[in-house]
Amino acid sequence: MFVSGSLNITVLGSCRNGGYHTNRLNIDIHYPHCTKEIIQFIQFLKGNLDCKNSLSKVFSLYNILFHSVFCGSGEDFIVTKEFIKIFEQSPMCIIEISSRKKYIYDNKFYMHHLAVNRDNYFSCRYTPDVVWNNYKIEEQSDQEIEEDILLIRDMLFPKQILMITHLFSSKWLLRYPALEKREKLNSLITKICKKYDICILNPIALLKEYDPDMLVLEDLGHYSTEGMKIWYNYLDSYLQTMKIL
Repeated sequence: MFVSGSLNITVLGSCRNGGYHTNRLNIDIHYPHCTKEIIQFIQFLKGNLDCKNSLSKVFSLYNILFHSVFCGSGEDFIVTKEFIKIFEQSPMCIIEISSRKKYIYDNKFYMHHLAVNRDNYFSCRYTPDVVWNNYKIEEQSDQEIEEDILLIRDMLFPKQILMITHLFSSKWLLRYPALEKREKLNSLITKICKKYDICILNPIALLKEYDPDMLVLEDLGHYSTEGMKIWYNYLDSYLQTMKIL
């Protein structure tokens, strides 16, 4: 949980950018991946998302919407005004959009994908039948992503925002052609940010003096211990130029 007096930067994205300079709202609650999840998370942090209805005796909407809830102790998730207060006082948001896929429950809620990932028993072992029978997966269009980024910017105003792309290296594309989708999403987000003068950083491109294979784990989705240290040092230096640190 966030400690008063610490740096109060909100991360709306994955664990890749949850360093010591953040308020831990992503770690304590959620790692969103697509723009719709980010919008929903912002609504929650503003106190405008009602998730009180229970899906089963051991499962609530929080369990399918928020990553850290269903990956935690399994205890009831308690929404406190402290979350809202921390977010209200946060001067800046770091945003990472790492997927086009929307996991939609009941045509109105956007789930974390692990809640319905049959390849990971731990993450979906409590997911009730009502969810399995009433969800769908859709892929976002370029236009939808652009419109959502503008909505996110407006929802967060007057906070500063910094966009960070997903991890990608052309070196990896030779070994894993499927990563072309990640490259195209990064390119789209970069184009949109430049169009609307939104700050954006590409970690692997910025750390080009290092071997990209050294910076990440074999899954190409998480930093290695050394890579995380290098990236956080770079990010901290950049935040200082924005007069955040």
